[in-house]
Amino acid sequence: MRAPGGATEIRPKVTSTFAISPRIDFETRLDLAEWNSGANLLAAKFDTRLHVQAPAPFLDELEGRVWRSPDGQSGRILGLGFYQTLSQPSRASKITIRSRATLETTSSPALAASVTAAPANVATRRVGLETEVGGFMSTPRNAMLRLKILRTVGRDVETTRSLGYDRTWTVHRAILLAMSLGVLQDSRNAAQNIEPSLGIRWRGTF
Repeated sequence: MRAPGGATEIRPKVTSTFAISPRIDFETRLDLAEWNSGANLLAAKFDTRLHVQAPAPFLDELEGRVWRSPDGQSGRILGLGFYQTLSQPSRASKITIRSRATLETTSSPALAASVTAAPANVATRRVGLETEVGGFMSTPRNAMLRLKILRTVGRDVETTRSLGYDRTWTVHRAILLAMSLGVLQDSRNAAQNIEPSLGIRWRGTF
């Protein structure tokens, strides 16, 4: 229950989760409409997810998701996670490579009605790739290099690329200092310029 602006709203949510095996779990979520306007199951949002921990040495996980909202929008998402450890006898730490590929398709009746192109061009498709490499320094997560690419194809074609580098230092056993460097390029920016960023944070334990 919530009361934005003084009016009380009742928005029930039901979640069902069960494991098919130690490596496979299944989750379904049902978000019902606001009950003050009537319990309409047709206005509910469905979201189903299947998660698999892959036994393959390089494939870390497999995740599939299907959802549908009351306005008729629907989507399908497939995610693949990869993890690999590279070790050398001369190094005290191991180099780790973790990647995730995502394929998502979203369909909208409202978009289909406003587009005169062929139905194959109505759906929006997103393909994403994210990779992080760690283990450059003494511990696997002391330094991390991240690369992320996201490409969207639909009414418009958009591409976003980012590259980041994170580094942490233990100044004292109770103080942690972290620095983040990054560059971003977004095709939605007409100038197609690269945007740099710098972040510094510290955390102390007392």
